[in-house]
Amino acid sequence: MRSAVFIGYVVIYAALNAGGLLLLRSVLESDGGLQRGVLADVRLYLGIALYAVGFAMWLATLTRYPLSIVYPIFVGVGYCSVVLAAFVVLHETASVTKVVGISLVGLGLLLVVR
Repeated sequence: MRSAVFIGYVVIYAALNAGGLLLLRSVLESDGGLQRGVLADVRLYLGIALYAVGFAMWLATLTRYPLSIVYPIFVGVGYCSVVLAAFVVLHETASVTKVVGISLVGLGLLLVVR
């Protein structure tokens, strides 16, 4: 497996996935939910676009690497990147339990790639 290319896919996917979800969450947060005004907010469409391109990156990676490697890494990295971004960007609560959980996911990722 070409590790540098694969790592690039993972990093791009994580950035697109987290960015898209953060934009979508920020639209819903500012409007108090799914209201009429949300359809006029450019963040909605940008979030959908980022998330869709991330999904396309997921599919492109699946065509080149085994599912047994791609799935756990993308899901784990995607989860960790979204939760960490939510802590930093959206100022969501970072409880000890969440931090321990993210650490365990990271440890699991290290075991999968070996």
